[in-house]
Amino acid sequence: MERIPPFHRIGIYNLKTKNFMDWGKKDSSENYAELAFNEASGIKDGDLKYQAFSNMAELLINKGKYPEANGIINRLFAMKNLFNPVCEINSAYLKVKLLFNQKKYQESIKTGEQLIENAKKSGKEYFIKDTYKILAESYDSLDNIYLANSYLKIYSDFLERRKNGSNRRLESEIKAKYDVNKLNSKVESSYKLVTVTTILTILSIFAGIILLVWGVKSYKKYKQEEILAGKLEAEKEKHKENYLKLAESVERKAVGENGYIIINDKKIEYNDIISIKSFGHYLYYNLMSRKKPYLERNTLKEISSKLPKSNFIQIHRSHMINLLHVKSFEGNVVTLSKEEKMKVSRTFKPVFLDAFRSLT
Repeated sequence: MERIPPFHRIGIYNLKTKNFMDWGKKDSSENYAELAFNEASGIKDGDLKYQAFSNMAELLINKGKYPEANGIINRLFAMKNLFNPVCEINSAYLKVKLLFNQKKYQESIKTGEQLIENAKKSGKEYFIKDTYKILAESYDSLDNIYLANSYLKIYSDFLERRKNGSNRRLESEIKAKYDVNKLNSKVESSYKLVTVTTILTILSIFAGIILLVWGVKSYKKYKQEEILAGKLEAEKEKHKENYLKLAESVERKAVGENGYIIINDKKIEYNDIISIKSFGHYLYYNLMSRKKPYLERNTLKEISSKLPKSNFIQIHRSHMINLLHVKSFEGNVVTLSKEEKMKVSRTFKPVFLDAFRSLT
């Protein structure tokens, strides 16, 4: 090999590197790529040097040596006076591949789409077919299934148009297409997932509407029951109030309102008073609890205003009795407790009779 000129050796190394890459012989392709790269490092910029550097950059990307690969790619962009116009497009493709392998998907997409636009303008779109595959995978990694599928179809079309190459080349492209089909299957699965998710969402919304309607009806029913309960409670309170009034009235009739009056600083219950007689400026109280009358300086008119009219009634100009102590009435004479007898005057008799009948 020493007798072969350097440019020829580099060309041979580049060719063998490419062939071994297509055949899937990784170790052999790496060996020839290093030989070509080392040999090309000592010559001027040109197409052979570019190809050697390009192969080396791609191998470094595949091996995960991204800083070294990036350095070589930058040198590729810096090469000038190249005969092959595709070199600049290939450098950009290597940059896209590097960014994708580094999982910088947004940058990979931005650089790749710019590369496609430039390639279309220069009529070199065919040379960036693998860029479509990288863009599809980048969008897939970002869960943008629709754009991933679009770029995938373009890449698949390129593969269909390249069936006239060598057997090895076809084998490589069939393998690449298999990868595409895997990605396409993933896209279809994603579509199915989206469809199922959409159906579940619609069912959830429908269930939510049903629950909402049920909730509104339940709330209305609750409010109606609450209003009805309020009315019943109001009726109950009203009946209770009436009952208490009635009970109070009965109690008053039975026990003389359970009240008392203060006479000479002494508390005397209404029930204890049988009758009251007026003599001049004094009143005589006939009490159940005393044998002798109780004396007070007062007037019958004054004391009558302090006693409950439901129990005490005036039967004479100078006499007042407690209806609770009435035992009988005959002629014009009323018999009270302790067998006390008092005369009912003609003036007060009608009022007394009405009260007496209510007792009987």
